[in-house]
Amino acid sequence: MHKTLTVAWREFTTTIMTRAFLLAVVLPPLIMGVMFTLMPILMNQATPKVTGRIAILDRSAVVADRLKDAFTPESMRARHELKTRAQIEQAPKIPGIDAEQQAKQTAAMTAIQTQLSVEILPPTTDLEQAKKQVAAANVKGAAADGQNPRLVVVVIPAEAVRGDKLTGFEMFLAPKLDVEVQKDIEDQVARAIVDARIEGSRLDVAQVRGLIERPRATAMTVTAEGQRKTNEAAAMLVPGAFLFLLWISVFTAGQYLLTTTIEEKSNRVMEVLLSAVSPLQLMVGKILGQMAVGAVILGAYAGLGMVGLVYASMKDLVDPMNLVYLAVYFIIAFFLIASLMAAVGSAVSDVREAQSLLAPIMIV
Repeated sequence: MHKTLTVAWREFTTTIMTRAFLLAVVLPPLIMGVMFTLMPILMNQATPKVTGRIAILDRSAVVADRLKDAFTPESMRARHELKTRAQIEQAPKIPGIDAEQQAKQTAAMTAIQTQLSVEILPPTTDLEQAKKQVAAANVKGAAADGQNPRLVVVVIPAEAVRGDKLTGFEMFLAPKLDVEVQKDIEDQVARAIVDARIEGSRLDVAQVRGLIERPRATAMTVTAEGQRKTNEAAAMLVPGAFLFLLWISVFTAGQYLLTTTIEEKSNRVMEVLLSAVSPLQLMVGKILGQMAVGAVILGAYAGLGMVGLVYASMKDLVDPMNLVYLAVYFIIAFFLIASLMAAVGSAVSDVREAQSLLAPIMIV
């Protein structure tokens, strides 16, 4: 046992006492921190800059008029501000940052730039001719060229509003039309059709919409420090974070085990070691030593994650017992992967040969 622990200690120290290991442990969190800091700045948060017309071919004769005011600058701005505020409410609350101020800044940065107008086509319009104008529309350069092309043709059949079997509607879109614009047009047309159905049934549209509107719950998490708004996105990301910790710690240390085994075989160091210890003691010691390396990586990253949760006042998302399970599953996962890595390293004498044998392991 003493020889096995001696081999394990040698394996541990020769791995972590290198600049490459320190850089490998320190650089990933730094890079991720810089990435998450710069991501909001580098991302194009501006709303789509689209200018054009939405042609409505309404064969029901009761929907088109409802869409005249749906795409005015005021209506589109109101929908955008409502969407922005909902996103801010779902975002994690970071100490020191005022959510109200953040909402105003985000809304200012993403001001509406889309200019759409509604064009109501006569019922006798040739649909194929109408679609030709859509196909020829220049979505990207329309605003710069001062054009107002036809971007969409919406066909609303009479059966969409009345009849025993209600149907949907069709949308014919210009190439490269922004997905956000498409979704907004689809939502507003669908809403207008539903309103027409309700009114056709001699019911009050506002009253019916008020009755069927799904009430929103304000979920609050109660902790020892008080209560805070529940963040569903953060709660869903925590299991992924545990999986990431297991993956990076197990496979990083497993790769070290593989490469050191191959290097020691090629440098004849293995022969010297086997003159002092048995093959079983050597491999068990190497596995234990690299497991300690993986534990260092796991502890460093898990500690940083817990510090981040404490700073964001979300430490209650992690049950302390889960940290115990993390350690248990790390031991199980590492011995499984390390045994496979050690087997590959023992069977080959070149890193290139090992790469071909690693593919089945990575699949498993």
